[in-house]
Amino acid sequence: MGDIPKKILEKYLQLNANQTDFGIVKDALYKIEQEKKMRKHAGEKLDEILKSWSAESLSSENAEDEIFEELDDNFAEYVYTFEDILDETEQEEINEGFPTETKAFLKRHGESIGLATLTPKQFALGYAMAFLNRMGWNEEHFYGIPNGGKEGEVLGVDIAILRQYWPATHGSQSKIMQFSEKYVWCAIHDMLGYLADRLTFYRDSDNGKPKEWLLDYSQILDIPNPVQELVGYSLEQIRQNTGWFLPSELSPSLTDCQNDELETVKRWIRNAPLPEMKWWIESKLSEMTAVAEDLKGEWVCLYNFTALTESKTMSDSLLWINSFVIKDEDFEYFRNDCEEKSEYLFDIFKDMPGSKHSSPKTDTYMNPSALSWMQWIEDEYEKFSVYTLHGREIKQYIINKCLSQVTYSSVEETEFTYDLPSKFMCSLLNISNGDGWRYRDNENQVNAFFSIAGTAYRNNQTLLYANKDKLNSKLKQSGYKMFWSIRLMREPSIKIKDKYDRFHFQKDLIWLAYYDQEQLIQVPVEEHLYQ
Repeated sequence: MGDIPKKILEKYLQLNANQTDFGIVKDALYKIEQEKKMRKHAGEKLDEILKSWSAESLSSENAEDEIFEELDDNFAEYVYTFEDILDETEQEEINEGFPTETKAFLKRHGESIGLATLTPKQFALGYAMAFLNRMGWNEEHFYGIPNGGKEGEVLGVDIAILRQYWPATHGSQSKIMQFSEKYVWCAIHDMLGYLADRLTFYRDSDNGKPKEWLLDYSQILDIPNPVQELVGYSLEQIRQNTGWFLPSELSPSLTDCQNDELETVKRWIRNAPLPEMKWWIESKLSEMTAVAEDLKGEWVCLYNFTALTESKTMSDSLLWINSFVIKDEDFEYFRNDCEEKSEYLFDIFKDMPGSKHSSPKTDTYMNPSALSWMQWIEDEYEKFSVYTLHGREIKQYIINKCLSQVTYSSVEETEFTYDLPSKFMCSLLNISNGDGWRYRDNENQVNAFFSIAGTAYRNNQTLLYANKDKLNSKLKQSGYKMFWSIRLMREPSIKIKDKYDRFHFQKDLIWLAYYDQEQLIQVPVEEHLYQ
């Protein structure tokens, strides 16, 4: 049954408290407790096996061959040169929080150069500098004797590059690298592979999951893909050349709201009519051709973010639509929860604005063109469980997210977040390739598209939509139904907030929406007026 929310469990116990057979309640509590113990025991057992395996490797006769190779003749020299040597107590204090296998790894490398152990910083600096030396970098030729252009200056090639091209900061790669920077980036990748072959992998975001051996290097490396660069347009060009999808009024003007005076702004935020959501979720025939000429047919929303400012009151309307998929046999539970206004279900959608999407299990950067064919890359946080009461029984159903997000950094652009179909949705739609803007199947049919329009942080729109015929066919064939969460927020624009000394007045509405007999049902989840 998993970690059943307290609200659901309390209600369940209340419903069953008057039963003559108290075994129903006891049995439920016993099962919950046993499952928790089993999960904990399984995690501990796996951890034991990994630690045991590591310990055996370290103590075996061939340990030198299995987990340790001589890095470089100069490794020791650079450890001593570039990091003050700490005494043994200080080193152990720095390493105290690391797992046993990591401490053993650092100890073995320290002993190899005559130290009791190494700190991670000592290991990394020694590794990087030894790698630079092996690549042929030296101070005489690459650094020289710079003195600000005065007589006797000897200019090394790295200093010449530095004076001509401004370096990147905050750990980013420079567009024009010095040789030393290029070699350090190579050293980082080399070192990551060295560590991945010898230590189990764990990230802070794993939230207590067991450590595991790294099988996919995309989790620690940014792997560029030239396909993304072949698009040939800057993001700004794409915004300017892409049309808007505005099927109904999102920020309508009102006859009694014709200026940006304080009371007028408040009146507009309170009274502006709501858009017809059905047409935002499903486009009419050929309506998307306004966005781009190739988008013929009908489309269904996977994700929509639209921000528009009403021209008279200068007030903003912000619309978010997210999509989810649920099994046919579980849809009854979801619909009942909506009809009964389940506090637990509603709380999930009130509290999850930042987690309505999954994330590819990769390094910080990955481009969407690679993800569309790298089928082995898993999606993290792609589904979540909901618990409900059905009669006197606790039921659990699974909700799959249709949206994934990935951050990409090209040579020409700064960081940019792409919205793309989740792995679940890519599989459902048979998506096998894409360039970040159009996602196609093996027959080269566009089954989903991503677009951006307007000006970032002002009037702008982000769309991710799927082909309606293909999506509905696949949902029916696979036994799934779709639903959406909708959020509409209306508030003064930044200009009005500044004009009235950070004036704050906001209307925030959240719905869940699903189809029943061709009719879109909208279930209010929350409505707040913040003054």
